[in-house]
Formats: sequence, structure tokens, C-alpha cells
Amino acid sequence: MAAASPAVELPVARDTAAAKLLRGLAKAPLQIIHAGLGVLWLVPTFGLFLTSLLPASASASKGWWQVFS
Repeated sequence: MAAASPAVELPVARDTAAAKLLRGLAKAPLQIIHAGLGVLWLVPTFGLFLTSLLPASASASKGWWQVFS
């Protein structure tokens, strides 16, 4: 049997800072949309939390959004 020759390793191409910046900017709109959806998802949870802290008479007469006024 013949001895196997060692595998040739090619250098890994590294991204430049400009390429990383452009990739980040390309993903930014999607990340902003996801953050907005996350905030919208948390609004009812926050409302439930505030309602749980209010006395029963206050939660029956007005909504949690009126707590701030």
C-alpha cells in the first residue's frame, strides 16, 4: 500500500470589517421588527401584572391603562 499524502489545508477567508458592517445593516430591519413584536407581546403581560396588583374594586371600575393618570 502506498502512503497517503497529507491533506492540503486552504487558508480560511476572513470577512473584512466592511463586510461585517454591511451584513449587520442588512439584518437590522428584521431585528427592529422582532424587537417591536416583542414589545407588543409584552404589553398585555404588563397589563395583567398591573391588574393583579390593583384591588378588585379598582380593576372593576377602570382599566389598567388608567393607573398612570
